[in-house]
Amino acid sequence: MAIYPYGRKVWSLDGASFVGAGSTSSVVLDIHDVTDLWLAAFVASAPAGTSPTLTVQVDLIDQDDNVYPAALALTALTAAGHQSGSCGLHTSNLVLPMQCQVTWTLGGTSPEFSGVTLSLFGR
Repeated sequence: MAIYPYGRKVWSLDGASFVGAGSTSSVVLDIHDVTDLWLAAFVASAPAGTSPTLTVQVDLIDQDDNVYPAALALTALTAAGHQSGSCGLHTSNLVLPMQCQVTWTLGGTSPEFSGVTLSLFGR
């Protein structure tokens, strides 16, 4: 038995376009079999709008459906590029609950992002 099992894709959103300020969350995701999460965000092309920002985070959800926002929050993307981060037992001494969701927020005036890929992996 491996000490560090292979990772698996928990959720992804590939090649998406986001328009307008505000927040959106994924469906509730089952993470009962993982001890660590890795979140990645990639923006393929320069965003449009005035001071556009894209922030991406993992919100943890306990057994009573209470949401604990931004257990893992990436640095805001303001141009084409990528950000990633991890959380969990082996990276931040955080014991994960059985569920989570990915939330992304667009800020600025009339922000537009295209070619966005968001991925969440667990192991």
